[in-house]
Amino acid sequence: NDYTNASAEYRFVATNDRGDSGAEANYFYSLILFKENKIDEAENQLFNLIENFSASDYWFARAFILLADVYLARDNTFQAKQTLQSIIDNYEGEDLVAEAKDKLNHITELENRQKPDSIPENTLRDSLIEEF
Repeated sequence: NDYTNASAEYRFVATNDRGDSGAEANYFYSLILFKENKIDEAENQLFNLIENFSASDYWFARAFILLADVYLARDNTFQAKQTLQSIIDNYEGEDLVAEAKDKLNHITELENRQKPDSIPENTLRDSLIEEF
């Protein structure tokens, strides 16, 4: 939970390693930014990972799952669902496919329980982010 020191270390590794360690560091730095509610910075960092570390399949897929959370934070459930569906359709590892399915199902369940014209702003997003 020492985000300040962890961020510095992750940034260093992400900048200096172009392999799996760099991809992992990019992911965790993005996660810290997201947890600190720095949504724009988290998104930019995730796009950096996606653009520069596509050979690291696991961290590439994890980045897309976190990117879905970024979209939820912006109340863009459509894009979040499409991003999760892309992991379900294209990633071969069952662990992350299961995580993407769980998140997608949860979004769908919440949407089905709440009527669109009665949802207070950010309610769906906040409830989804709290659970994941």
